[in-house]
Amino acid sequence: APLNVGATGTTATRTDSGFRIDGVKDRVEAGAESGAALVVATCDGELRQFLVATDAPGVTVTAQKSVDMVKRYARVQFDGVEVAESAAVGTAA
Repeated sequence: APLNVGATGTTATRTDSGFRIDGVKDRVEAGAESGAALVVATCDGELRQFLVATDAPGVTVTAQKSVDMVKRYARVQFDGVEVAESAAVGTAA
């Protein structure tokens, strides 16, 4: 099957104060060590990018095991994470 670039597994919904981020990102390199993540999400039918603090309410970071002994990965889950309009950094398309 062809790659569906719109199938990000993460959505951003506009709110009165910015956006609400929901979804999961797996195999995020250095996710557990990072203070912020650049998150690609589907918003209004388009791909958008958001800068999200990994310690924001609703963000859960779980270390993942890997056969790669050098890189560290994490699963980052976003459950109703509220971000300001300024967190949107552009489009991913």
